[in-house]
Amino acid sequence: MLVDDAFYSELLTYLGAPVTEENLQFCETWQRREGGNAKWNPFNTTWIRPGSTDYNSVGVQNYPSSSVGVEATGKTLKMSVYANLVAAFKSGNPWANPGAYANALRTWSGGGYTSLVRPSSPTPNPVPLPPGDLMPYLIRTPDGEIDLVIGAALIHLSPVESENPAYAHLVTYPIGQDEGNRARAKFRV
Repeated sequence: MLVDDAFYSELLTYLGAPVTEENLQFCETWQRREGGNAKWNPFNTTWIRPGSTDYNSVGVQNYPSSSVGVEATGKTLKMSVYANLVAAFKSGNPWANPGAYANALRTWSGGGYTSLVRPSSPTPNPVPLPPGDLMPYLIRTPDGEIDLVIGAALIHLSPVESENPAYAHLVTYPIGQDEGNRARAKFRV
């Protein structure tokens, strides 16, 4: 379930952070990176609250209301392991120093990512999509390559180690699976 800027504004206030365009954009980008459709849970936290229900098998929760979702997300972010991420929000511009909270994102994602790619222009308010639609987004990996995420699939684009640079590998695997489960395809760029 996509949430809007009102949810993020409440969350930022809960964290003691200013409501800035940069903070809102970071939240929207993070929600897209996390994916999923848990109710009132844009970053897929597992904090159990009264009235919450399991969204998936790893314990991500559906929350009964926006206020419960803000509280659960805020309490999770206030854990000491996420202190640098909260400090980035409190600065008003988390994009300014992504290295400061890379470990926090690594922990949050279970090792899945350490950074977010800032959109080149301000992100419009998210528009809820009908069930089954997929919202793709790009992620720059620490080694400078590009991952394309569509729904629960990660597509890793990397150069083919061959003499012809006009080819690349298209590698896909479900998010959360190890790289041994990749399916490979070669395509012409």
